[in-house]
Amino acid sequence: IHTTHSGGHEKWKPHVDKLILEMLSNRTPPSCIPSNILACAKCFLPNSKVVKELPCVKYIRELRDVMKILTRTLSAMEVGRSLKIKQLHADETTKRGKSVLGVVTTILQENNKLKTICLAGDIIPENGTAEVQTKEIILSFAEGGRFLDDWREQTKMMYANDPDLNEMLNQIPGRERLSVSRLLKVFYTSDTCGAARKGQRLFAQTVINMCREMGITDEKELVIY
Repeated sequence: IHTTHSGGHEKWKPHVDKLILEMLSNRTPPSCIPSNILACAKCFLPNSKVVKELPCVKYIRELRDVMKILTRTLSAMEVGRSLKIKQLHADETTKRGKSVLGVVTTILQENNKLKTICLAGDIIPENGTAEVQTKEIILSFAEGGRFLDDWREQTKMMYANDPDLNEMLNQIPGRERLSVSRLLKVFYTSDTCGAARKGQRLFAQTVINMCREMGITDEKELVIY
């Protein structure tokens, strides 16, 4: 169930990675996943010995980074496909002495229903100041756009000869769908501490200034609530 390259490096085949990612997404502890894979194999194929080796816990823990990128990419896709971003909420907390910032959006979907999407829940800013938090919130949208571009490029490379390539690419929004211009007329909410209230003012002014630089001049549009 894995391949060994000339340098001795082992690379598990995609179906093994998919199985691990499914278990991680269901919050299975990494240390339990090898045993679960073996137990499932014995249950479903009791008369066949299909498992010759199992992925180590170190490898499984490293796949948590892949899970993070997958989650961020799918979140960006949801926001990119939306008709409108209606609300933005950002909040900062402290875990183990480090600031952690989360960015949550409420979007209007194509079926005219609202849906809440966590665009980023693990931002570790340089410090807890309003200036840095504002920068990180805006960068979370830029990063989401980059993830979408990477997805499109990988799709082109993997399915270059597939007649349905263009249809697949149309399912993936472009990075422009994560442009800060989509944050105009959004409702930005936060808690009521001093840094958060200052962050609201800075965020609104920064986004409006960026949109002016993009050529948006209608003052009625240059609003954040």
